[in-house]
Amino acid sequence: MREILLAFGRGFIKVLISLLVGAGAGLLALGIAGRDKPNMWEPQRGPAAELFLGVGVGLLTSGAVMAILFLFGRRRAPETARGEPASRAREDAS
Repeated sequence: MREILLAFGRGFIKVLISLLVGAGAGLLALGIAGRDKPNMWEPQRGPAAELFLGVGVGLLTSGAVMAILFLFGRRRAPETARGEPASRAREDAS
């Protein structure tokens, strides 16, 4: 059961990272396009293009940080159910 929950959690984190990076790239592209064409927002008086740039960069950064933490977090030694490192549990068993 624990393996299923870990696999589900890893999959959820991967989807979340993909959503953050995808939304960040889209907003970044929209901000760059809006910055080059200031009359693009004239009829509706929408938000400034710099807002899209800032949010896009923030989402890209958070996705990158989550990806880095996700990759480096898996390098730890696995723990047993009692909270002891797996190497110590193997030594105790022998």
